[in-house]
Amino acid sequence: MNPIALTEHPVSSRPNLIATLRSFPRPVWVLCGGSFLNKFGTFVIPFLALYMTRKGFSVMQAGLAIGAYGLGHFVASIVGGHLADTIGRRKTIVISMGTVAVSMLVLAQAQSFGAIVLLTALTGLTGELYRPASSALLAGAAGPALAAASNVGGMPQEGPGTPKLTMYVSADPTESELKKVKQIGIDIVDMPDMPPPPWTEDWFRKRQDLLAAQGLKLGIVMVPWFKNGAMEPEFLKVVHGLSGRDAMIDKLKSSIVAAGKVGLPVVEYDFFPHRANEGYKEIPGRGGSGLLSFDYDRMKDLPPIPSEGAVSYDKVWENLTYFLKALVPVAEKAGVRLCVHPNDPPPKMSRGSGQILNTLKDWKRLIETVDSPSNGLTFDCGVTRELGEDPVAVARYFASRDRMNHCHFRNVKLTKPNEKYVEVWNDQGDDNLLAVMKELIKNKYTRLIMPEHPRSMENDKDQKNGGYTGWVYNVGYARAMMQVALMELRGGKG
Repeated sequence: MNPIALTEHPVSSRPNLIATLRSFPRPVWVLCGGSFLNKFGTFVIPFLALYMTRKGFSVMQAGLAIGAYGLGHFVASIVGGHLADTIGRRKTIVISMGTVAVSMLVLAQAQSFGAIVLLTALTGLTGELYRPASSALLAGAAGPALAAASNVGGMPQEGPGTPKLTMYVSADPTESELKKVKQIGIDIVDMPDMPPPPWTEDWFRKRQDLLAAQGLKLGIVMVPWFKNGAMEPEFLKVVHGLSGRDAMIDKLKSSIVAAGKVGLPVVEYDFFPHRANEGYKEIPGRGGSGLLSFDYDRMKDLPPIPSEGAVSYDKVWENLTYFLKALVPVAEKAGVRLCVHPNDPPPKMSRGSGQILNTLKDWKRLIETVDSPSNGLTFDCGVTRELGEDPVAVARYFASRDRMNHCHFRNVKLTKPNEKYVEVWNDQGDDNLLAVMKELIKNKYTRLIMPEHPRSMENDKDQKNGGYTGWVYNVGYARAMMQVALMELRGGKG
């Protein structure tokens, strides 16, 4: 029995219209409903001609008034596009809907020919201002669903019943950056380099509008836990349980509320006192490509960083519990899922501090500490192997409990659990990534998959930890795994 409901269809069938319409996200219906209501205003125009001639105006004057309405439409196509780009698409739509209502009310009271012509032109202008913004938002919201529905006999595509691939973009992305992401089939992006909290609703909406212009959506953001290899001081207070931590927690609460208001589904964070970056070293792989090795011996004797200090394993757990009990209820109410990325690298001690979330036992303890879908894990099949665990079994455990709120997809060659391994090309490692992908789909995981940690290549040598070429490989490999998994499961081979 096939345990999943997919959007793909047999070659002999066509997508059902009702199923296609149901696959549209809620924003599509809101935009369509708004456009439908807006169009009621156009019914006024034929009756305007009758009204004017009965009031004693000539047929030519009535025609000029109707022509003024068309002129307003023409100007709106230019002004509306400019406003959408400068103040944002949502604000432009709100302004259009509000001003056209006022224009209509005032037009109803106009008596002189000049006032009628002016107000008719203004009504045409304000009523049409929304169209460029609405069209851009509609294309961005409906595009992925239409693409999935239109794929009948070819390769399976992402849809409401499948996972979705994602890629990182900067918090202030350029048009070129977004095009590079979209061109390789990404529809939903991840912003890992967020500014310090609090984040506002307006901040999110401006980025969402920017993304929508390229047919992209924002699916997840990352709390900026550390920078340049060291913990950010304000977050260090949270991990160590120091005075001032509540101020940062309050900022995160307001940020989560803002995320919920704009429909952002996931906020990711770390919770470690120090990231063991000192154990990393790039080593040559096939053809001179760059692989990333970790060896705990390189850094195990390093002392605490003075600005960070040291904290025990038990104390970090105590502080994580405090953190979760403060934030998870807020996230539940906002409709946002939180996910913590497990320690990576995962040694038990790092520069004098005890590291939590570096065993499967700790991962299970996390979701038991506050039992809620809003308290989940970033399942990283690379880190899972680094712990010496089976990624397929671990994926099953968390996905079946609906506590996998994000997924990182990569491969490693393990020498010693927690202490020595190499991040390799995805086709070379110890993980069976096809089996991992099948397990995710079997357990109806439909959130994001990040095919992270691209290997560095010859034409990307100037970019640290891989570049665009490596990302293209990772995305293509992950998509192949997803398509094969979908086809085999659909065909009963899984």
